[in-house]
Amino acid sequence: MVHGRGHTVGMSPARSVLAEELGRRLRRHRLDLGLSGLEVAARAGVTQPSVSKIERGMMLPSTEVLERVLGVLGLADEHRTDLRDLLTRAVDDAADRRRHGRGLALLDAIAERERNTTALRSFSTSMIPPLLQTADYARYAARLTPWMSERELGRASALHLERQGVLFEQGRSFEFLLTESALRLCPGPPTLAATQADRLRVLSALPGVRIGIVPDSAAVSEVFPLYGFTLHDDAAVAVETFTGELLLSRADEIAAHAAVLDGYAAGADYDLETATGLLTSDRRPLASIPAPAGAGTG
Repeated sequence: MVHGRGHTVGMSPARSVLAEELGRRLRRHRLDLGLSGLEVAARAGVTQPSVSKIERGMMLPSTEVLERVLGVLGLADEHRTDLRDLLTRAVDDAADRRRHGRGLALLDAIAERERNTTALRSFSTSMIPPLLQTADYARYAARLTPWMSERELGRASALHLERQGVLFEQGRSFEFLLTESALRLCPGPPTLAATQADRLRVLSALPGVRIGIVPDSAAVSEVFPLYGFTLHDDAAVAVETFTGELLLSRADEIAAHAAVLDGYAAGADYDLETATGLLTSDRRPLASIPAPAGAGTG
C-alpha cells in the first residue's frame, strides 16, 4: 500500500482524475514503444493485472514500482519528473479522499452528545465555542480545524448552526466560560468580530444560557488554562485535540474538571455589554497563525 511521499512498497487502490491521468500517460508511453502490458510487467517485476489497473487509474503504484516502470519505458528525465510529481499529487488526493467524512462523522457524534445533554458546561481558551458561533465565524473556524478536510467545510459550517438549536430548548442549561484570549483571537476580518459580539449578547439573554468571560488575571490565579473542555451532565468530559476528541469518563477526571470550572466561574464577568468589547479591540488575526503540520484542510 502507498503510505505517503517517498515510501516504496506495494500498491494502493485508487480512483481519481489524477490517478487516471497518470495511468493514461504511462499507457501512451508504453504504446509509443510498441510494448504490451505483459512485457512491461515482466521487465518491471510486477504482475500484468497490476500494470493494467495502474493504466486504467484503478491503482496507484508505489514510488518503487513507478521507478521500475519508468526504467522499462526509458523515459527522458523531464518526463520522469512530471510523472513523479503526478504520482505525488495523486497520493495526496487519495489521502484526502480517505479523510473525507471523518470530520463530519466527529461533528455528528459531538452534536448527538449535545442533544443528549441536559446540563452542559464549557471552558474555551482559544476560540468562541461552536454552539455560540455565527455562521461566518463557523466557516472561518472550520478552515483552521486540523481534522476537517476541505470538502467538508460547507456542511461543517451548516452543522455548527444546526447544533445551536439545543440552546432554545426548555429544560436545558448551558454555561460557557471563555478566556480573554478566546475573545481576542479571531479567525477572520474585523467585521467578523463585531457580528460575533452581537451574537454572544443575544444568546446570553436566553433563559438557559450563561456566558462568562474569565479575565487573564483570574485565569492564572486559579489553574493555568492548559486546554478547553466541555462537561456533559457530570458524566463525561470532552477535550478537542489536533486529531479529534478525547472523552474522559472516570469519576476523578470529571470531578477535577468540574472543580476547575467552578474556580473560573467564580472570577468570571457575566456582563457581556462590557466584556465583549475584547472582540473588537486588541485582536490577533487567527487566520495568520499557521495550522499544525498534517492539518486536514486538503
